[in-house]
Amino acid sequence: MKEKIGAVAISLKIADTQALFILISAEGTVNRSGTGTINNSEHDLLIGVSQDRLFQQFMDGVDEDIFQYTGSYTYPDPKGQLCTLTLSFQVSPGADGRDSIGFMFVYGSESEGPNRRINQMVREAVRLTEPWYEQQKQMVKKAHDSPAQAAPMLKASRFLEKLFRPK
Repeated sequence: MKEKIGAVAISLKIADTQALFILISAEGTVNRSGTGTINNSEHDLLIGVSQDRLFQQFMDGVDEDIFQYTGSYTYPDPKGQLCTLTLSFQVSPGADGRDSIGFMFVYGSESEGPNRRINQMVREAVRLTEPWYEQQKQMVKKAHDSPAQAAPMLKASRFLEKLFRPK
């Protein structure tokens, strides 16, 4: 199954607020927002490309047998703020008749959540994307501090808007 996966998206919502979003693809696409903590204050979605093979590094740490447990899990009697963790794996068209497989966990911030293997995958995605994320935040800060540097980013942003705007 692993060889058919082309991208992974991880989303953590705490009390219906996005605390973490990561998307990494085999082609090098990287999207990230947030830290994954309850007091997360980083909500800007940073989008770009990395040559660091983040997706391949991530998938190297994923055990093939985990995919037999895909599905949705709701933990009883959640304590604390309600958390929803989703891991979606994009698979090649036609693989098992689906275009994605994944996991969804609903639990309380003060109760037992997903198992160690799932937590490790999320921590690894954060660790792998952290240098890229910090670099992107610094680029955005510099662009805000210097209007001359913001022009190329604004032009690229407008291009992406046109490219992904629904027709």
